[in-house]
Amino acid sequence: MSTVEKTGVDDSYSKSYEPVAHLNEVQLESGEENEELLYKCRAKLLRMDRSLAQPEWRERGVGEVKFLRTKGTEKVRILMRREITLNLCLNHFIAEGLDLTPNPGSDRGWMWRANDFDGEKTSMEIFFIRFNTVERMVFHDHQVFLLQRQLNLKPSLNELYERRILLVFLSWMNQLQKLMIRLMIRRKKENLRRQNQKQKRKERKRRKRNKSWTSKPHLTY
Repeated sequence: MSTVEKTGVDDSYSKSYEPVAHLNEVQLESGEENEELLYKCRAKLLRMDRSLAQPEWRERGVGEVKFLRTKGTEKVRILMRREITLNLCLNHFIAEGLDLTPNPGSDRGWMWRANDFDGEKTSMEIFFIRFNTVERMVFHDHQVFLLQRQLNLKPSLNELYERRILLVFLSWMNQLQKLMIRLMIRRKKENLRRQNQKQKRKERKRRKRNKSWTSKPHLTY
C-alpha cells in the first residue's frame, strides 16, 4: 500500500516559494576605517543638562571611549558609542582648550568642556566621564596629556608632574574624608552603646532597690 493510500497525503510533493524581493548585502561604514586606534577603555559618560532651572548631570551612555588618529594627519578625536546600539554619545577632537578637571563628587572621573558633534549638529557641552578604578582614571588623563604634548598643545612636561601631584593629593584627601566619616560614625555608635549600657545599669539598680524594699518586713503598731 502506498503512502498516499495510507495517509491521503502525497509526501513526494513539496511547495516552494520564491522571495518577493532580493536583498543585497550592504557594507556599513562606521567612519573609523581611515583611523588608527590609540587607546580605548570602558567608562560611563554623563552630560550637564543646562536646559533645566537647576542644571544636573544626565547619563549619556556606557561604552568604550576611544582615541582615534586620522591616517596621514595629526588630528586625534575622542569617540564613544553606546553599548548594543552603537549610537554616538561623544565625538570631538583633542584641542588646546581641552582641560580635564577632577569632580568634587567623585574620585574616579574627569570633567571637561568640548565642542561636541552628535552626528547632526555641533554644540558646546560639559561632560563627566567616570571609570571603575582610579588607575584607569589616571591613565586616561595621562593619555590625553601625552597626545596634547605630541600635538604641541602643551608647553612642557612640568604640568604633567603637577597634575600627578594634584591627583595623588586629591585621592588622599578623599580617602581621609571617608576615613574621618567612618570614625565619626563609629564614635557615635560607641557613645550610644555606652549610654544604653549606663541606662540599663541604672535601671537594674533601681529595680534591685525596689525589690529589696518590698521584701523587707514592715513593722506594725
